[in-house]
Amino acid sequence: MFCGQSPALQLWGENILTLLYFCQNGIALSITSTRARFHTFNASRTCEGLSTFGNQGISGQGSTQEPEVFARSHDHRTPRGWLVHLINVFGQAGGFVKLRERFEYIMGFQKPDVTSSINLELPEKMSSETTEKDSDNNKNSTNDSEKSSVILDSVEPIVPQRSEQLPAVEPHTGNETRVSAVWHLLRPLGLCHDLLTPHTVTTYLLPVLECIPTLLDSLTDEELKREARGSENKTDTVSCLIRACKCVSVRTPNHHNLLKSLEMFRLKMILRLLQMSSFNGKMSALNEINQLISSISQQPKPEWLTSAVISQWIRDNKVVDIVLRDSLHQPQYVERLEKMLRFMIKENSLTKEDLDAIWRAQHGKHEAIVKNLHDLLAKLAWDFTPDQLDHLFDCFKTSWTTSSKKQNYQSLEVIRRLAEDDKDGVMANKVLGLFWNLAHSDEVCTEIMDVILANFIKILDYSCSQDRDVLKPMWLDKCVEELKTNEKWVLPALKMMREICCLYDSNTSGSSRTQVTRQELIDRLQTQHSLVILVTDSLTYYMDGVRDKLAKEEEIDWENWLPDGRYPHGAQVHERLSFLRFLLKDGQLWLCAEQAKQIWVCLAERPAHLGDREACFRWFSKLMGEEPDLDPNINLRFFRWNIMTLSPNVLTHAGIRCFERFFKAVNVKEGKLKMKRRNYLLNDADLIGLDYLWRVITECDDEISARGIELLREVCTCVGPQLSVAHHHETFHAVLRAYNECSVTSTPNKAC
Repeated sequence: MFCGQSPALQLWGENILTLLYFCQNGIALSITSTRARFHTFNASRTCEGLSTFGNQGISGQGSTQEPEVFARSHDHRTPRGWLVHLINVFGQAGGFVKLRERFEYIMGFQKPDVTSSINLELPEKMSSETTEKDSDNNKNSTNDSEKSSVILDSVEPIVPQRSEQLPAVEPHTGNETRVSAVWHLLRPLGLCHDLLTPHTVTTYLLPVLECIPTLLDSLTDEELKREARGSENKTDTVSCLIRACKCVSVRTPNHHNLLKSLEMFRLKMILRLLQMSSFNGKMSALNEINQLISSISQQPKPEWLTSAVISQWIRDNKVVDIVLRDSLHQPQYVERLEKMLRFMIKENSLTKEDLDAIWRAQHGKHEAIVKNLHDLLAKLAWDFTPDQLDHLFDCFKTSWTTSSKKQNYQSLEVIRRLAEDDKDGVMANKVLGLFWNLAHSDEVCTEIMDVILANFIKILDYSCSQDRDVLKPMWLDKCVEELKTNEKWVLPALKMMREICCLYDSNTSGSSRTQVTRQELIDRLQTQHSLVILVTDSLTYYMDGVRDKLAKEEEIDWENWLPDGRYPHGAQVHERLSFLRFLLKDGQLWLCAEQAKQIWVCLAERPAHLGDREACFRWFSKLMGEEPDLDPNINLRFFRWNIMTLSPNVLTHAGIRCFERFFKAVNVKEGKLKMKRRNYLLNDADLIGLDYLWRVITECDDEISARGIELLREVCTCVGPQLSVAHHHETFHAVLRAYNECSVTSTPNKAC
């Protein structure tokens, strides 16, 4: 056996190969495979000059009967003469008769006509044969007869001999089942079936083939499990036996009917393996199905078992439901399941019920099963038809109410992966539409909606679609429409718009100038939709609604009240102001006087909640930072007519900070203060807003008043070059008198 497969055959000479061949005649079909290295290397050799039993064979000496031909080559280019001769010698020595008897015994038809003495005498026969052959070349016929006995008896050790009679239903040996024993006997014949004559197959093997389905059908589930556990080459012994029978049956006259019968029985055995709880059985069955699919795809014209037959068999026997019952935590199991499902998709036999079954298989299961099924769907979805893909998305949407948050996160992840890998844009558009609709659903909680929108942005950012740059402006326009028409979806729309804008580069350095920058994009939105005005009006309209509600109900539970059903009042104000500042900062836009006054009035002068005024103070303070976003031409007017008209006693820390920034900015612009490094020099003692600052000092509480005094000292103690010493001295005394007046008029508990 080893020599027949050794790669060293190519280095051996003619004499070694010839000697090996004659030695091989005593090995009893051990390397009868036409694919064995020995026979492949010697495929071009003929059987001319090789001796046969002929008249000296089984028929007896002196017989003129022509020897029976058991094998014949049909290919003149590779006649495989040595293998043909080996099979004929085996048959002429009675080998096929013995094989049939062995098959009948294994399958329980009759007792074996052998005794243990045959095995015990086997070494003596081989030794006697060798001695006689060396001593007398004239006794060839006797030696050939003894050699035939050795060939036949060498098959016998497959079955250990017993002194008592074996019951017909028991396995053939203690460790080897009947199926395995039959397969080991039939396998060599299946490997060289193309050399066997139809007469040989019909006479010696056809009766055996016809009984094998009965043998296999009688197997219990336990026996079938044992066969699956003893698998070879990723398949089970039962399937190997059926394939060997198929190979042999090709040489029979009516092989079409027999082949159909064997194929149907093969499918029946596969179904039995699938229905068992054994993991090995299921794996073997899936391997068999995949091998069937692979073999059919490689055959130009399958005789009977076609793709349509397998598809119908899978559908009629509900194979998809069976394979989804268990073992889904095993990645190798799901991998084989994927191949079968791909075949069904290719044959248009994967139904919506099958998709429902796949989706339901993950509900309430372990995380490993959920992950494996999600990976499976992500791979299969690329081959889905549009209807199948829509149905998958429907399953995805209907599962929100019954699935946990963790499962929803996992589902979002797998759907997002589909869109990111899409190069044509079809899948990406479908997934984006699905996420958009889900985010608008009232059944989706706010936390999940935020995750949906985050995945939405990831798709736009990482998608491989060629029209990715077209999708971004399109969805921006949809968000603007939501801002205009859907008051309950203002905040999600603002968040999405900001995130989509952030997908664009803030400048063109290091990138192609043909790409749109973030500033250009915001400028386009402002030009087309007047976005700053739109958001400001949204804030004003919202605050009017809150004040109306407060007037009707007189009291609002601010901690639990959700104006749009999702976000509290503080988030409603904050998100609008934050988006406005983003537009002004990244779009290099100025906040005009009308919008600035509109925001100040609705939040600082007419707040519905104390937090509104605080948010307004902080927002305008940031607006007047190192790079102001408020139009410089309106600073003075806004400072005088809005900030300075506000009662000082409502100022907070954020309020005095806001006043300070406007106070410095206005006086610097008017030339009354001059900034030198981080200090301010006083050029004109008549500062704009100084009267209001005194009011802050005298009317506010201690902390705010102390901050006002600190501001006054900062701007009045450093004199600039334009202010004379005398004038400075006079100004200092004026400040001192004002401070003394403040001390006299203030209450005893008030410190200026």
